[in-house]
Amino acid sequence: MHDDLIDETAVTRRCNNEMNITLKRAGLILLIIAGFAGSTATLAQSRHDRSSGYFEQDGRQQRQNDRRDADRRRDDRNEYRQQQRRDDRLSPDERRTLRQQIDEAGRDIYAPRRR
Repeated sequence: MHDDLIDETAVTRRCNNEMNITLKRAGLILLIIAGFAGSTATLAQSRHDRSSGYFEQDGRQQRQNDRRDADRRRDDRNEYRQQQRRDDRLSPDERRTLRQQIDEAGRDIYAPRRR
């Protein structure tokens, strides 16, 4: 009987030790999670505080870049239009050749009908 009591005590102690180890591990895991969550929240808050000025500055810079791009595109379009006007004019030889080609194409398309 006394041996049974000693065995039960040893088993109880072993169970208590295992339970303590398990609780310690769980506590450590919870502490790590809490620390991680706290540091993440702090980091997010600090980024939010710093970023508001950055985005305002970035927004101003973006608007300036957009204006410059719009000006460049407008200048490019104007230059293209001016170049087109210059290129649209045909020399007398080019006009004569073009008329001949049009006449030939017209004859091919609208050939006189044979009766």
